[in-house]
Formats: sequence, structure tokens, C-alpha cells
Amino acid sequence: SALYLYSTTLDSVIKSTMMYQQAAPDITQTSLRGRILSGFAMATMATLFTLETKAYFSKDISTTLSLANSNSEQRIRLNFNITMMDLPCDYATVDV
Repeated sequence: SALYLYSTTLDSVIKSTMMYQQAAPDITQTSLRGRILSGFAMATMATLFTLETKAYFSKDISTTLSLANSNSEQRIRLNFNITMMDLPCDYATVDV
């Protein structure tokens, strides 16, 4: 009896969060598996959104550049294309 009450309560909660309510009821067929998959997809998207937003706003400064095979006789051309809108040229330096 308690298990039935729990399962019906859980089912009604899942049904109330149905994502695709705009489609006509005569062309849709809902299932518990589809609702669980939709919930998992929503949780995954929310997690990815949170992590990507956090990574976007975090500051990560890299000051090293290294090459795996560094023979002293070989020369490698490196081109840097850096755009900084609000940085005056007096403060921009590159040490090589």
C-alpha cells in the first residue's frame, strides 16, 4: 500500500514536469521511460550550462609555451595574433 502510494506520487510528479505539452494529445504517447530520458537530458543540459558558464567567467592565465621536440638547429616560426581592445600599447610586451 505504501509502495503503491509512493509510485503514484512519483508518477504524478514526473507527469507534471512533462516537457512537450504543446503537441496535440491524440498524436502523442507518453511513457515513463520517455519522461525519465527527458529529465536526464534536462539535468545534463543544466549541468553543462553551469560548468561552461563557470569556465567562461574563470580566469586562467598561461605564461608558458613549450615544444615537444626542441632541436637547437631547427627553427619554428610562431605567429601571435592577439587582440586586446582596451590595453594601451605602452603596457603590452612579449618576452622571447
